[in-house]
Amino acid sequence: MNPSLQRRLALGLATVLVPVLLGLWLLLSITSRQIYTDTIVSRLQHDADALLAAIRYAKQGESLPYLATGHIDPIYQRPWSGHYYHIRIDDTSYRSRSLWDADLPLPPFQEGEEQVQTLQGPQQQPLLSITRHFKQRGYAVTLLVAEEVQHGQEMLATTRLWYGLLSLLALALLLLLQREVVKRALAPLSQAKEEIHLLEQGQIQALSTDAVPVEIYPFVNEINLLLQTLEQRLRRSREAGGNLAHAIKTPLAILLQWTASSELTHHPELRRNMQQQIEAIRAWTDRVLKRSRFAGTTSTTSWLDLPEELRTLVHLMRQMYQQRSITIQLQAPGQLSVRMDREDMLELIGNLLDNACKWAAGTVHCTVWQQEGLWIRIADDGPGCAADSFSHILDRGGRVDPDKPGHGIGLTLVQEIVLLYEGELQLAASAELGGLQVTLHFAERYLMAAC
Repeated sequence: MNPSLQRRLALGLATVLVPVLLGLWLLLSITSRQIYTDTIVSRLQHDADALLAAIRYAKQGESLPYLATGHIDPIYQRPWSGHYYHIRIDDTSYRSRSLWDADLPLPPFQEGEEQVQTLQGPQQQPLLSITRHFKQRGYAVTLLVAEEVQHGQEMLATTRLWYGLLSLLALALLLLLQREVVKRALAPLSQAKEEIHLLEQGQIQALSTDAVPVEIYPFVNEINLLLQTLEQRLRRSREAGGNLAHAIKTPLAILLQWTASSELTHHPELRRNMQQQIEAIRAWTDRVLKRSRFAGTTSTTSWLDLPEELRTLVHLMRQMYQQRSITIQLQAPGQLSVRMDREDMLELIGNLLDNACKWAAGTVHCTVWQQEGLWIRIADDGPGCAADSFSHILDRGGRVDPDKPGHGIGLTLVQEIVLLYEGELQLAASAELGGLQVTLHFAERYLMAAC
């Protein structure tokens, strides 16, 4: 099955939005982490400057330098506060009280460098630190300031998670919104679909063009033009056939009169052959005239109540063959609507019933049922025919018994109509009656869905 237009649009929107939302998520993750890191580094640099200002250097020849703790932020005095420092002046080290008994190792002295790195804190928590190396007043000073970043990293992870969830929610809402927009935009097509269904049922003759968007109007208009063209062609074809049949009737009557002339008295075989051929042509013209009377009265999209038409047809056949006391049994559903031309269906079943009644000894069965399509079976209790004759009797003019009335074209017409509707025709010997059995099958699309 081909994917729907709505599914294609949804897939296209998702194909565009998913990479965009993913890119934004990655950009948010990188920038937020960088901003957070820069903020921490800036604060650490400020604290490092404050610690350098708190170093007191004694005069030459007096005691070693010391750290004036009274000028240091109190947060470095609270144990495990998350803010730590470690200062080494030559071989003397000064640690923040917040380290308690723990230690932060200092790297080897490298004058003039400032390093930013991640360390493991006294409680195994991640720390971001900066380290400075410089010489001041003859002393080699190494200063390390660190701050715990675990809480900030958790906040960043939570922010990324919420942003991802909100992005997915936004994507779902956009897809639903697009679905609704597409549904509203395609509403005229849904209306056209319903009208096509009504068209199949014969309730309307054309699609409505009122309030149809300009993009869809050519499509609807072409369907209406196609329907109109089909109706016109069917009507003209039947009218042409009727006109031709009318034109032939007078010459046929004249030819039939000529066969009764005295000139053919000495040629009885020629007279009989001429009369047979003229009668065959007359039968054809009568059949065409009968069909032409219905031209234009039946829509090509109308529904036919098949059981009702069959009951009428069977009643007509009983009257035609009442002298032979032919019993015609009809088994059909109470109601079964088919989408076929009425004259085609009457021509189809009428020929089969007429053929069965001609050959039947006394019984004809006509059965109609629905099973994965439409099935029609007509059987008689006549002599039947051999299996190798089935193909012959379907040929135009093919007949098993030339003495039987008719022109040998009934089953050929049946076959042509069946092929027109892409159906199947099967010939077999009737297991119940013993005569010829004809079975027809038509696709499900010719049946009303509600049946």
